[in-house]
Amino acid sequence: MDQENFFDADIFNVDMNAKILNIIDELIIYMDKDFNIKWSNKTAQEYFSSSREELIDKKCYDKWGFSDFCFDCPVVKAKKTKNIEKTEMAKPNGHYWLMKAIPDLSENGEIKGIIEIARDITDRKLYEKELTRINNKLNREYDRAEMLHNNLLPSELPQTKELKIAAYYEPAYRLGGDFYDFLEIENQIIFYISDVSGHDLSSSMLNVFLKEAINSFIRAPECLGNTSKSKINIVDLTKFIKSTFENLGLPSDYFISLLVGVINVENNNIKICNAGIHCLPILLKSNEIINLENAGLPITSLEGINFDYKETVINLKPGETFFAYTDGLIEQEIENNNDTENRETFGEKRLIEVLEKNKDHSPAEIIEAVNCRLEKKKGDIEIQDDQTYIAIQHQ
Repeated sequence: MDQENFFDADIFNVDMNAKILNIIDELIIYMDKDFNIKWSNKTAQEYFSSSREELIDKKCYDKWGFSDFCFDCPVVKAKKTKNIEKTEMAKPNGHYWLMKAIPDLSENGEIKGIIEIARDITDRKLYEKELTRINNKLNREYDRAEMLHNNLLPSELPQTKELKIAAYYEPAYRLGGDFYDFLEIENQIIFYISDVSGHDLSSSMLNVFLKEAINSFIRAPECLGNTSKSKINIVDLTKFIKSTFENLGLPSDYFISLLVGVINVENNNIKICNAGIHCLPILLKSNEIINLENAGLPITSLEGINFDYKETVINLKPGETFFAYTDGLIEQEIENNNDTENRETFGEKRLIEVLEKNKDHSPAEIIEAVNCRLEKKKGDIEIQDDQTYIAIQHQ
């Protein structure tokens, strides 16, 4: 019910209207144009522990325990503007109030009095303060996690006389679930792209775990079946990550999708092992484009499943490029002649077209071409999932 319609010139002489006003939860005060209280409803009398007679002729600020008008007082403003004014105010007892002042005007527009309606919003304000506190705390944690995630990404990519490497990463949200890295170990380069569950603090920590697990494997090869760091077994590395992940005791809905590889810089062979990246890596050859079949289940804590990881060897010849990516690229929605209900995805076909057209370019130029095509097709549509891809080319 609109409370403002309760008030007219003779309202306080009408018994029915007074009865209605007396059952309203808000404090309702009517004062003359000099701010002297002339009427109050039952809720106001109970709150101020005063009878109607005791409140009569008190100044509007007296009832609140003030000696003068409140700062930014809506009652004073309503008298001046002859319009409804409202604001939120804190009172001396720590309560918060939503204050509304409604001018009572005569037929010729002169101020006869002012209606003050006050609603106690203390619970709401305390709830908002608590939400603000929690939100600020989460923002600080997100800031730290975002900084950690970005600091873990490689600042420089390894390059050799015969190999050129480029990478791209774009998070869909403040904290991404994708990650990539390159680690030089003697005459080999370990690389990986990952897509972990979630886009929150947990996803950032899963990527920290992944990086540390790989570093642990590298630091102690003699304990892990590797007699030499120069002969890192990529399947053993994947199984080590899986067993280490299981020991964390995380819930079953936490997982890591991972494509990990090792490059022998002496002969430019690449060995890869796939643990859950369902977008097949691609080999760009001079006369064809090949999807490299290598599939495996994501790294999870689930038991009773055969996690049979396999190795695929790519003999990267001069002029050939190895390209790997996460699903955020091909699953990105694109504009479809302004048909928002039947949008297409960028898709593998468009990706292959771009790669075919640019396969003779450098890795950085190939990635730039993919981004340009994607940006053109998606238009103003926001990124829906993290997009990560790497390109390794034998010059």
